[in-house]
Amino acid sequence: NRVLGSGVGDNTLLQINPTHDDWPQWVPFVLAHEYHHAVWGYNYFAVKGRSSMDLLTGLIIDGQADSFARMLYPQMRPSWIEALTPLQEAEQWAAMQPYLHGDDGTAYVRFFFGDEASNTPACTAYTIGYRLVQAYLRAHSDMSVTDLLDLEAEAILANSGYCPKVGR
Repeated sequence: NRVLGSGVGDNTLLQINPTHDDWPQWVPFVLAHEYHHAVWGYNYFAVKGRSSMDLLTGLIIDGQADSFARMLYPQMRPSWIEALTPLQEAEQWAAMQPYLHGDDGTAYVRFFFGDEASNTPACTAYTIGYRLVQAYLRAHSDMSVTDLLDLEAEAILANSGYCPKVGR
């Protein structure tokens, strides 16, 4: 990877691999993604007083963060939001269903980072989260980024029309 970002609270850490010539193009995109996480996290944990989240919420926050970054940098095409074929997307969405509303952390690792034993491709959750949020935004074109931050993950799913199908 060229640029990796992570955030804890309001701190953002970027890891830059300078062996890729295009790393400077990725810094603003990854910063926007991580900035979204910081704002979302403040709203979710500090303002709303939440103390935990489930897999569905994880999908939504990364889908929102990538959607936000793509609004600012539409020319960027991150591989992690296009990691699945339509068949894989449908299969993985079906496989995720039992884990959406609870997780001991193992499902999060499986669907975000991949799991060879269960045939789960890396970045499954990033791709599905992005496509789910994009479906919601297509159905609600007047939705602002700020208003989207305030919606519950379940409401976004329920009102997105997201339903991956082979051959879409």
